[in-house]
Amino acid sequence: MQDRPGIKAVEMTRSIRDAHYAELEGKTPEERMTFYREKARALYATLGRPYEAPQDTITVQVRAEHGR
Repeated sequence: MQDRPGIKAVEMTRSIRDAHYAELEGKTPEERMTFYREKARALYATLGRPYEAPQDTITVQVRAEHGR
């Protein structure tokens, strides 16, 4: 059987995960949420779709857990 070129999903996932870990190390939960929301906003813009931010119930929960 001949090797076929393709996407190496596991390697790609690990690479993305490691890059996000390095960029988010030491960030607050709010900064992490902002990071991921900005990534989502950029993806939606690339796809030409409107982005609707999720409700801030998570922010309230995170603040409560961290005494803020």
